Order: sequence, then structure tokens, then C-alpha cells
Amino acid sequence: MSQTKANEREFQGQVIHWIKKQIEHGGLPFKNATNDSSLYGLPTTRFPDVLLTLDFECKQPFCGWELKTPETDARDSKLLKDAVEKAQTIHAKYFVTWNMQTAIIWRTPEKSRATVTEQYKVHERSDPRITEVNDIRDPVKALLLEDMCIRLLLDLHQLHEDEKVNLHIADTTIFVGIVSEASNKMSDSLLKDLHRQRSSKDFERKLKVWATKQGISRYDEEYWQALSRQIAYRIIGRILFYISLRRSRLELPKFELTKNNYKQAIQQLRNYFQKALEVDYQAIFEPDITDDIELSHQTIDVIIELAENLTHWSFELAPLDVMGKVFEDVIPEDTRHSLGQYFTPENLVDLIVAFCVRSEKDYVMDPTCGTGTFLIRSYNRLKQYGPKAHHELLNQIWGIDIAGFPAELATINLCRQDFGDYLNFPRVLRKDFFGVNVGDEYEFPPPKKAAKIQERVKVKIPKFDALVGNFPFIRQELIEKVEKGYKKKLETVLSDSWLKEYSDLFKTSSGHELQLSGQADIYAYMFFHAAAHLKEGGRMGFVTSNSWLDVAYGYELQKFFLSKFKLVAICESRCEPWFEQSAINTVFTILERSDDVKANRENLARFVKFKKPLKELFPQDALIDAQARWIKLEQFVDRIEGICANG
Repeated sequence: MSQTKANEREFQGQVIHWIKKQIEHGGLPFKNATNDSSLYGLPTTRFPDVLLTLDFECKQPFCGWELKTPETDARDSKLLKDAVEKAQTIHAKYFVTWNMQTAIIWRTPEKSRATVTEQYKVHERSDPRITEVNDIRDPVKALLLEDMCIRLLLDLHQLHEDEKVNLHIADTTIFVGIVSEASNKMSDSLLKDLHRQRSSKDFERKLKVWATKQGISRYDEEYWQALSRQIAYRIIGRILFYISLRRSRLELPKFELTKNNYKQAIQQLRNYFQKALEVDYQAIFEPDITDDIELSHQTIDVIIELAENLTHWSFELAPLDVMGKVFEDVIPEDTRHSLGQYFTPENLVDLIVAFCVRSEKDYVMDPTCGTGTFLIRSYNRLKQYGPKAHHELLNQIWGIDIAGFPAELATINLCRQDFGDYLNFPRVLRKDFFGVNVGDEYEFPPPKKAAKIQERVKVKIPKFDALVGNFPFIRQELIEKVEKGYKKKLETVLSDSWLKEYSDLFKTSSGHELQLSGQADIYAYMFFHAAAHLKEGGRMGFVTSNSWLDVAYGYELQKFFLSKFKLVAICESRCEPWFEQSAINTVFTILERSDDVKANRENLARFVKFKKPLKELFPQDALIDAQARWIKLEQFVDRIEGICANG
């Protein structure tokens, strides 16, 4: 069979197909794309390779696209001269030159025969992975080309709306200031909304259950103020992500709220979030008890004003610390403890990740992921092993958190690593970790570009190579007080996992009643449940209080560790507090799953005391000098693990 070579005409046909497919999804002002000159009704036969129009009949041209293969420069003088003449003929303000590798939007000169220089350039996109015309027939590279086509359409959409493409990038300081100002207004009115609804005993009971599971132990006025702030930021995060998401998911409707009719605006807000949930992003858009708050018109007015302001900012290209900084500012330090929120220092996170994530193929989970610091750093760690697509890395990383707002930010922070990847669906679940078991199935969009919104595939929770995180400081009996039967649930979960394999945990051979003290912190139960998710030979590293080393329930943990793990290292700092906001003394523990009891007992554990701050041990910048930083961390881990091995 003779082989054929792709050509410019084939590329042209694909581009028109892609444009029409996006037009069908909705959300664009464009109605048609064609190369059929008989439709134009103009006294010339020289037309662009692709004509993008504002009407289906092609009587309202918006701009023309000149398409070439990579052999022709997108700035080729003859190409530009030809494109300008065609753009002026159809009276288009803009035109596009695209040689598959580089696409440029130009502003059309007003004068005929004008030379196009860089001052006419509006925006440029490029992908060096596209190198030859036959890339159009490569399935992976064809997706890259389609993605660039979509981004061009989004740029042109922005030009059509306000004649500018380059939105202001959300600078950390300025953006946080804008959002903080809006949150102050919103939280004040939300506080009043909350107080009005407290007359409902059922609502207040559900809210207390929700709060207690997040480590909230007090319910004074300070708590209600902090809670109203957290809800305000959750609303802001959802709106912000929706607006950013819509720039790559054109099927989502434009975010617009009706003024002067707050009830209609509330319904619109809920509809937009439901539409986004149909795409995915359960951790962000799935409703919880805080969505049952009856918002007043004062609150909605603030939301409408903020939404209008946010449309003028670009979130995709913002510095990686923007949303983390927003969350750190959401609750003042002196009130964070009442909401159970602690932010794990990045140096500490990286060290734990270096101990536990040891292969490019590792699957990683943080069972109490919070805002996603362990997930982001694990993503970065896996990325250092070699080039891998964004969505492939996301498939290897799972996060779980019971709290809506932190899980929301974890999802956003993972998405932002590459907003352009069409398979950008983080495996972040907003659930109680004790309700998540190996083999459970959760639905995600299928791995194909043309999938319908409602289409889903079921993905099973795997066993993991690495479990990392910072377990919450919560007494399980506090949860029992507000949610009767919670302790029984924990006993059932652990019985299902360990009764046959580790009966020492239970008081009777029939199971359920645990040997653990009734005063055990929730992290003791989490160690057992996390271990059930770990592969043989896999590692887990968690930050906890150091109480398990000497309290009564710690004995049961120690027995379990010696039976089912090689205890790699227990580490604490003698020179810096890892959590300045907390009075709890902390350690992190590294364990390697092993069913060889004899080897486990003969294994020598390392008790490590840090006498220097971690930032002095690992001074390399996490973003600028990532590779050198991970090498330094690996060397440090090897040094610790080699201490006992070398005698």
C-alpha cells in the first residue's frame, strides 16, 4: 500500500473541523468557519485559508487565518503581505498566521501595502513539539494542535469582547489584596446570614458535625467570624476557578449574575456551579452544609461586584503561591487554631516526600490533603524523574479531605500546573478518609477530548506506593459527642481491613472492639486505615504529635508498626517549631510496609534530631532550582538511611 504525506490542505481541513466543533459546544460569538469563497459575495476570489465569521451565512467576517506547514515561518514577509491584503479586503480588524508550530494574531494595518512589524502583533502561541507536517496524523500531536486552535479561539473571543487578549496576571500581592477586600465585605454579611439561620436547630447541628470533623473545637463568636470568612473564600475560589475553567471549557456558559434581583442571582450562581460539577471537579463544586446558608441580597451584591472584577484577571499564569497565600490570609493566625488549620512548611513536606516517593511510577496519596501542599510537591517530585504529561502525573496523585474549602484549593492548585491540558482532572475527593477504601470506584471524565459533559469512567482507588501527609490533631471522642456512632464506624472500618490479617488490634476474635484507648487521637486510627491502602514495600510518612511514643494507645501503634512495617525513621526538630501556631510537639514518622515480622524486628530504626533549620539544610529554591533541590534531599535521605546500614 502506498504511503501518503500530510499537506497544508489536510491541516486546513482539520482546523475548520476543530473550529466548528468548538462552535457547536457553545460559548463563542462565532457561528461558522469556512474556506468556500462562493459564500462571501465579494468582488474577489482571494480569501483566507479559514474565514471565521460572526454569522452562519458568512456575511459578517471576523478574521481570516493563513495556514502553513512548519517549513514556512509564521512571520514570513510574503505570507504577511498576502494575509494583510485579504484581511483588508474583508474589513477584518485582525488576522492569524499559523504554521502549525507557531500561531500569531495580528492587528490589521489601516493603510494598504503597510509592512507588518512586531508592533502589530497582538498575541503569540508556540509549541516546539510540533516539528513537521506529518504531526497532524500523530494522535498525541494532533491533540496539541487542536488545543492550540482552541486557545486561538479563546484569544479571539476575548478580542471580540473587549479588544484585548493579555489580561492582568494575578500578582500575589495585588490579587490577594483585591480578594481580601471583597472577602471582608462578604464575610461581614455572611456572619449576619449565619446568625439568622442559627434559629434552625437542624442546621446548627449539621454545621457542628461538619466543623468538628475539621478539628474545630470551640463555638464562640470568634468561631462564627472565622467560619464566615472561610465560606466567603470558598465562594470566591469557586467563582475564580469557574471563570478560569471556562477559558478552556467553552461548553460552560458565561458567568454573569443578574443585578437588582438577588434571588435570581442566587439561582444563577447555583446553576453555574452545577454546570461545572457536570464537567467534574467534585472537590470544588459539590455542595455541602455551607451551601444551605440562605444568602442575603447584601452578600449577593458583593459576589456580583467581585465576579465582574475577576473577569479582568488571568488566573492560569499567576505565580504558584497565589492561592496558597490567599488561604493563609483567609483566617488570622490567632484564630486558625479554632478552625483546625495548620500549614505544613514546604521544607518539611519535601523531606517527607523524598523519603517516600522513590520512583517515577509511584502512586501517591495524601489522606488528609488540606490545600494540597503534599500533592503539589509529590507532583513536582514525580516530574523530576523525566518528562510526563500533566494528566499522567495527576493520575498518580490522589488527595482526600473532609473539609470543602481546603479540598477546593488543593484541586485548584493541581489544575494550575497546566490549565491547558484537556484531561486536567485532579483525583481530589472531598470525603471522610474513613469512608474511602481500596477498590472503591469514583467517576471521572474519560481520557478523550470529544467526550460529552455527562460521560464518565469509573476509576478504582488503587493500593499506593507512597502515603504522605499531616494528620489532623483531633480527639475522636470530640467527634463522637456531635455525631453519635462515629467511633463504631471507625471500629467497623478497621475491622474490615485488619481483623484477619492483624487480630492483635481487637479484643476478641470476632472483631470490632479495638484495643486502642478511648482517649486515642484520630491520627492513631488513621495510621491503621492508611496502612490498608499501602502496597508491600511502599512507604508512608506522616506528621503527628509525638504522643504515640509514650501514651497508652501508642503501645498498640508500636506493636502494629513492628509487625507490619520496617520503621525507617522518626524525626523531630530541636531548633525550630515546624508549626508555630500549635503548642503540640510534632514528629514525622517514615514506615515501610513489610509482612516479614522477623526482618521488621531486626531492622534498626533511626531516631533523628535536627539541630539546624530545614531551610539551611535545603536552601535551593523549590521552583527555580528544583532538580538541585531534589538531589540534595535524596542525598540527605540516603545519608540517614545509610547510618544503620553501615553500622
